Amino acid sequence: MASVCLACIGSAMLTTAVSFHLGKPGVDPDIGQIVMPAYPVGFLIGCLMTRPLVARYGHERNFLLILTTALLSALGFVFTDFMPGWFCFRLLGGMSMASMFVVCESWINLYAEQHNRGAMFSIYMLTTAIAVLLAQILVALVGPQSPHLFLVATATVLLAFTPNFAGLRWPTLPPVPAEPAPAPGAKTDRRLGPLALFRLAPVTVVAIFQAGITNMNI
Repeated sequence: MASVCLACIGSAMLTTAVSFHLGKPGVDPDIGQIVMPAYPVGFLIGCLMTRPLVARYGHERNFLLILTTALLSALGFVFTDFMPGWFCFRLLGGMSMASMFVVCESWINLYAEQHNRGAMFSIYMLTTAIAVLLAQILVALVGPQSPHLFLVATATVLLAFTPNFAGLRWPTLPPVPAEPAPAPGAKTDRRLGPLALFRLAPVTVVAIFQAGITNMNI
């Protein structure tokens, strides 16, 4: 949870820092309209690509890869103000955060038991919310126009590696029971596409869509 909190703090700080930089006088507003949406685009890509990676390489390895990608994207803002590069860094940042959420929530769902799953998810969600709050406090302490804002955000992401440097490992997941063989003639499970899901639960899909729009603009 400490790594998740630190990574979220760094990501939220970067989002605020990029917004401040693109809002400075002399910066073309059209550039901001191109760079800022790169994050939600990367977020969508991260959601789609993480599941097969977790199935192949496991949660902990993917988490380290995600932190590395987030760190590299943060370092990019420190070393260059080349706007096409910033678009790529924002894209990688969005991919990293979405992948981190998928990895963490998948791991919690597999690790938690029925009696404590709600509590573990509550702690996880509270951690991410507190991280966003702490990020804004750090931005205020460093200074919205400080030249060191990107560097502090990058250092925060780097600190997310601390548990790994300390040799701490993730708890072992409980064995997954084997699924029973399907009965002859039984229908096999299939994944629902967006349209099929909308037909099945339109209110839920609309609510999720609106929540995504809200979260991407906070």
